Amino acid sequence: MIGDHSALAVQLSMMANQFGASLPTAPNSDDQAVIAQLGTLTGSAFDQAYAQDEVQGHQQAIAAFQKEISGGQNTEVIALANAGLPIIEAHNEQASILAGQGDPGLGSAPPPPVIAPGGTVALSTQDQLFVQMAATMNQLEIEEGNLAIKQGGTASTEFGRWMVSDHTVAVNALAAIGQQDGFSVPTSLTASQQQELNNLTNAGSNFDLVYATDQVVGHVDALMAFIKEAETGSDPSLVNFAKSSIPVLATHLLGAADMGLDSIGLQVSVNDASRLINGLDNVSTILGANSTIASLLDSHPSVSALLSHLG
Repeated sequence: MIGDHSALAVQLSMMANQFGASLPTAPNSDDQAVIAQLGTLTGSAFDQAYAQDEVQGHQQAIAAFQKEISGGQNTEVIALANAGLPIIEAHNEQASILAGQGDPGLGSAPPPPVIAPGGTVALSTQDQLFVQMAATMNQLEIEEGNLAIKQGGTASTEFGRWMVSDHTVAVNALAAIGQQDGFSVPTSLTASQQQELNNLTNAGSNFDLVYATDQVVGHVDALMAFIKEAETGSDPSLVNFAKSSIPVLATHLLGAADMGLDSIGLQVSVNDASRLINGLDNVSTILGANSTIASLLDSHPSVSALLSHLG
């Protein structure tokens, strides 16, 4: 939440400065009362109240973003709303899972999963592979993010904080589905992921480049796995989790590329983010300004399949 909303706040602040407009710098009285109430809670009571507040707040934000998209006048503000809406909707879906309110707004559900003896869900092979991949990927993102906070430059540190925040939310959402459906979620890295983490730990002066490369490639792989689960998974909760995560992961991919491009003074624009999320441009077009990253993407096994979905 912190990473995504901070990024939106920065973009909104830049637009406000451009237009000579002022923005609020503190929560309103209603929000302050909610924060104060949360401050009195701990443990499961805090978790439930926080999740419910997040659902309510994000539903209000969705309505505001939709209103701007349909009735706004400024093209730049509308582009920001288009880019931000899928992220806000994903936040709402994940908060709904944590609050135990189901998965609203994602269309018709896939066929119900097979129930094994004892009342737990017998996951399909695809669902099992997805849980393994999603759980370990999230864990790797958190560990690499914490490492970036300690060892990276400014861009890597900021991106690392973003990854720790978003992927912790994803870990909790997946764990909640596992508890609900009766399956266990892996909590340790695979051997290859541990090796990647070790290589990053020992990258020395090349840390920022290695981290940016890992993040670009890792999020391409993650996007493909989540797209596959969204299209072919059997467990409704896992399918909805995958669908709600795809816009977030797409934004992470752009952020990772932006981190790599930072050293040569290029930026990925809000319009590029909107086009990627909505499938109107492909990754190599957006990132083609940097031949190293473009070559890396074009040579990676998952990219051609990803471009078929985004192009």
